[in-house]
Amino acid sequence: MSLFDDDQIRAALARRSRAELTEVERADILRAARLQALQPRRRLIPRLAGWLAATAAVAVLVVIAVPVLLSSPVPASASSSPPTGLHSPTPSMTPVAVALASSSAIASRLDSPTPSVPPVHVANGTTLTLTVAIDGKQVGIAQAGQVVAFDPSPYAEPWTVTVSTASGRELVELKYQASQIVSTANSEQGVAKRLDLSCGRLDVYAGPPLLGPGPPSSFPPHDCDDGTGAVPQVYVSNATTLKLTVSINGEPKGTSEPGAIDLFDPGGLAAPWSVTLTTESGRVLMDMTYQLSDIGTNAGGTNPETGAFVGQRLDLSCGRLDVSVGGIILGPGVPPDASFAPGDCDP
Repeated sequence: MSLFDDDQIRAALARRSRAELTEVERADILRAARLQALQPRRRLIPRLAGWLAATAAVAVLVVIAVPVLLSSPVPASASSSPPTGLHSPTPSMTPVAVALASSSAIASRLDSPTPSVPPVHVANGTTLTLTVAIDGKQVGIAQAGQVVAFDPSPYAEPWTVTVSTASGRELVELKYQASQIVSTANSEQGVAKRLDLSCGRLDVYAGPPLLGPGPPSSFPPHDCDDGTGAVPQVYVSNATTLKLTVSINGEPKGTSEPGAIDLFDPGGLAAPWSVTLTTESGRVLMDMTYQLSDIGTNAGGTNPETGAFVGQRLDLSCGRLDVSVGGIILGPGVPPDASFAPGDCDP
């Protein structure tokens, strides 16, 4: 079957305008009209929408690209140059680079050492009264049984800390500077020196305190002599709630306050020496008598046995009281099931 174009259809109609169409001719004309109607036609609206979309896309690109192309590059400061081996960030990488720099700064602050000047601590566990000096200038006294901190900031680094007896005999010298003391969230580092004597332990440190083993079993002779030739002093550790009067040979030498550790000098009094501790009402809590032969020669006495000393201990319901000469009493704490006499802590 052949198809009719428009001219052929018009010619056929003209030929038959004066005569009636047959069924075949009518069917051919209708079929040709239907086929002509089915031919695709170009529509205006879809084409216009496509052009509008393309124009909008170009406009958006221009708005985004023009400021970037026209902006001048920002020079990197000398203090914030990128790490070695990393490329300088492009404009699209700038937010990521800023985030990484902020994280590094935060980590640096967390790990940085404490900026304050680290003090030096003197833990005097001996029976001696010690003098502390920094760079040759005396800064204080560390009494027996005390832990004292001294500020070295008024003096120039590196600091030289010396600890000496009352007569000037140097026991410990420690040199350090602030950069040696490091304290972070994960670790601590410092400097320290330790001296074990027959009359106790001396620790000098800046940074964390010293740990470690106990003292040795023997000591050199006269290691606790203060060099003055004075009689060994009486060590009183008052861990009670009572205010006590300390007397030697009946002569008041001073007061021991609650929680205090003190030294009392029997110098000028004849041996043997009798030490008494009484409450404010005059009640005697302790009476101890001693002489030089009771004390080891390394503590200023005349007893050749190394480490010999004398002492007494009294446990009360309000605390513990220790009195000793030539050494410090060690030992266990107060038993949890200990019983006490009624009124044992009355003044």
